[in-house]
Amino acid sequence: MVRALLLAACSAPRAAGVAPLAPDASGPRSDGDAAATPPDAGGAPTDPCDGAATPNPGDGTRSLEVFFNAQLLGEVESAASAFVRIEVTVCEPDGGDPNCDPVTDATVRTGAVGRVVDATPDPDAPGWYIVDQVGLAEAYELSVERGSDRLSCARFPAPHLHTVSVAPTDARVGEDVTVAWTPSAQPGVTANVCLEAITPRGRLLFCQPRAGSDTGRVVMSGMEGVQLAADYRAVVARWTSIELAAPDYSNAQFHVASEAMFTAHW
Repeated sequence: MVRALLLAACSAPRAAGVAPLAPDASGPRSDGDAAATPPDAGGAPTDPCDGAATPNPGDGTRSLEVFFNAQLLGEVESAASAFVRIEVTVCEPDGGDPNCDPVTDATVRTGAVGRVVDATPDPDAPGWYIVDQVGLAEAYELSVERGSDRLSCARFPAPHLHTVSVAPTDARVGEDVTVAWTPSAQPGVTANVCLEAITPRGRLLFCQPRAGSDTGRVVMSGMEGVQLAADYRAVVARWTSIELAAPDYSNAQFHVASEAMFTAHW
């Protein structure tokens, strides 16, 4: 079983005191199988972004700041059953100030390519729009419109779902630990590895000093490695990121994280 972790990875912070929405027990809030647009005269659904390249920053008026963040929630058995949470933030341009003025009257359409739907405004966080879908797709799409302001047909790939292994699984304090993941070497993907020690006093995190390429293998040693006797969680976070055709620091990021357990002793 792969456990997908909810990592802090948003480019624009959520309003203070507002927690992420929990998945609705009745299922995703948006119907990921809905048609992108009404059928044409021939009865087939039409997609105004059909044929757009991936990755693609989109096209637009560059008059709104837009941040797209997606990640997996809960236990993940397979890519087909993965629960994907998409959050889009829309703001007035303000030079990249994280406390930008939210845009609450935008029409945001996003989701997996071929399953794009209208996002639901978050009632607890003005300027935030949510889509939940089941199934991790190869690529995702985003369009935003507010009056004459628009961002159209941005597309970006998602990381493939990966599994993690650790060697040795019964390590000694100070011993090098090799963390591996597969698949790897995916174009446009960045990876970062952390070891999380689970102790009676809490959890301590030892991470690579900087994210690296999607090599599929990292040796954790020294200050990044096993420094105390405990149960450990080796976490590999992988993500894609592109700049959008919008002002300031607007971007799209898609995060997938998986883990494996091991033990360290003296």
